[in-house]
Amino acid sequence: MQTLKQLTDAKTIPCCEIKDSPRYPWRGVLLDESRHFFGRETVKALLDEMARYKFNRFHWHLTDDQGWRIEVPGCSELVEYGAVRKSSPKRPDRGGPRGNEEAIKFAEGVLDYVCKVFPFNVVHIGGDECPKRRWKESRFMCTV
Repeated sequence: MQTLKQLTDAKTIPCCEIKDSPRYPWRGVLLDESRHFFGRETVKALLDEMARYKFNRFHWHLTDDQGWRIEVPGCSELVEYGAVRKSSPKRPDRGGPRGNEEAIKFAEGVLDYVCKVFPFNVVHIGGDECPKRRWKESRFMCTV
């Protein structure tokens, strides 16, 4: 449809055969609203432009220690304090390198909610900034 729209003017459609396929299967845009909040209208405009140019992936960075842009019921401290990294007793690193059960339950509840709001194949939870030593020592570490 986008190619057809791009070929037409307001009154005519040219007689032609369209063979259109992307050069790369993944054409995307990253919007980091955790650090810089743009708001609903900007996001809608960006999505419209993505469709116009046939982009097919939208990576929406909504959470970080600088900002948390998803309101999770019962977890107002996320929006207030960022990702609750420094201010909450629910911090995973409280209780030693194995974490604590309260923090794990908290994270599971948040992820359950986020996965319901965004029912996609992939929800990235990060971890790239975490000290690798703690990941390796954690009983929750998964290996593939």
